[in-house]
This record gives sequence, C-alpha cells and structure tokens, in this order.
Amino acid sequence: MSKSLDPAAGEYGVAVEAICVGCRQVRTKRYPKAVPEAVSLGQSFKHVCHRCQKATYWNVRDVLEEESR
Repeated sequence: MSKSLDPAAGEYGVAVEAICVGCRQVRTKRYPKAVPEAVSLGQSFKHVCHRCQKATYWNVRDVLEEESR
C-alpha cells in the first residue's frame, strides 16, 4: 500500500495507518521505530491527535510501504 504522507504524520519512523483510541479517527502517522519489521499490527504508540487536541494512544492498523527516514 502506498499513500502520500501528511506532514502532520511526523518526519521520522515507520509510516503506519493508525487509529486514535480517543476519537477513533484513522490517519497516517509515523511509528517511533526505525525498522518496519519491528512494527506489528495492534501495537500502540503515543502521538498527537489534532481532533482530540492532545497526545493520545494510536493502534497500528497497517504498516505502509515507505522507507523510514
């Protein structure tokens, strides 16, 4: 799967499709790991949710095929 990354996704880490546990919004974010193989579905990480207006936990739904930076 190849998606264009929103600048709000962040600059570093593995590109993932994730769901906010607060508002259930699905967005492309960057998981704070350098190696895509280290990320598995269902893992959680903390990232800013603009809809919730705070840092929330996000659950990984898919690892996107993009090089990490």
